[in-house]
Amino acid sequence: MKRPRSIKKFVCTLLMSVSLITTLTIPLSPELVSASTNSIDDANPNERSLDKNMRFRKEMGLNVNEAYVNSLLKDKSQTSGKKYGVVLTQEEKSLDERIQTQQEKIPRVKEYIRSLKDDSFAGMYIDQSKGGVINIGYKKDLKLLQQVEAKIKSVYGNSELIQFYKAAYTEANCTPFVRHD
Repeated sequence: MKRPRSIKKFVCTLLMSVSLITTLTIPLSPELVSASTNSIDDANPNERSLDKNMRFRKEMGLNVNEAYVNSLLKDKSQTSGKKYGVVLTQEEKSLDERIQTQQEKIPRVKEYIRSLKDDSFAGMYIDQSKGGVINIGYKKDLKLLQQVEAKIKSVYGNSELIQFYKAAYTEANCTPFVRHD
């Protein structure tokens, strides 16, 4: 059964929007990047501060237990500072390494994928809540991509953080439906 063009157009537009946002930007939302200054209140934790910390922690895959986050906000001796505008423990400072690795290596992965000129490429996104897993989609059978998978994992350097998925549409399928206003 053929799907109506409007449904395909909607799905493609949605997929391309998500793909463009995640593949053309740094793996953090602008709010999180701009929060890298020490902008958190040093006063008692308030609702806004708690919400901001909870949002950040959920997006980055950190402990989101409200009582735990409140204790971090109250007890500054357990935290390592206010990087990203939120409090982090010493153990959570490894987040800096993750982000640095992504900023250095994801452009290399994108460059390699572009060099393949493979029309079955569907897009890439980073799931920070899962520890920074990079998900790369292709429309063709993933069994045909074993060499590509191996090379991408080699380019990134940590094969455990690269996952591939079978996509319904490619970037090429969806590009005509994306507006460039």
